[in-house]
Amino acid sequence: MSGWGKAGQRLTPDEVAQRRRKRGAGRIGWDQLRVKQIAEARRNWEAGKVAPWRITHALGDLEGPGVDLACGVEEPAVDHWELGIVYPTWRQLELLAELTGYPVAFFCLDDKPILASETSLAYHSKPSEIRDADEEMARRFLPEAIAATLRTEGVIA
Repeated sequence: MSGWGKAGQRLTPDEVAQRRRKRGAGRIGWDQLRVKQIAEARRNWEAGKVAPWRITHALGDLEGPGVDLACGVEEPAVDHWELGIVYPTWRQLELLAELTGYPVAFFCLDDKPILASETSLAYHSKPSEIRDADEEMARRFLPEAIAATLRTEGVIA
């Protein structure tokens, strides 16, 4: 394969090979970054930092038994994740990420939840419905739910 250099000059085979190596090195860098992000997400999962409200946000309009099936669980497990009463396993979280198109790390970000009252829903619903939606949103998993899952996964003894 030949390539073009500056001002329409053909590259030598050595220059073409050098460009390929540079491009390959860039891809390796992205792969290494992705591996680091997944490792950090795994540590955050082990630390119990998955946020139930992020699961609800990522699911959007997805609902029903097909969601549970895609995540490798039986209904109503995903509903329990959203409520913060059952903590997903690492594999289940990976399947959820695959289903929703969000990276696994998204579910472990520690920031303020998006409230219904802060979205355009506030203009299309009754104030009481918005207030109820904001109050129902689970922000954290129950500590005993986290411990139970991590124990079954062999993370804690």
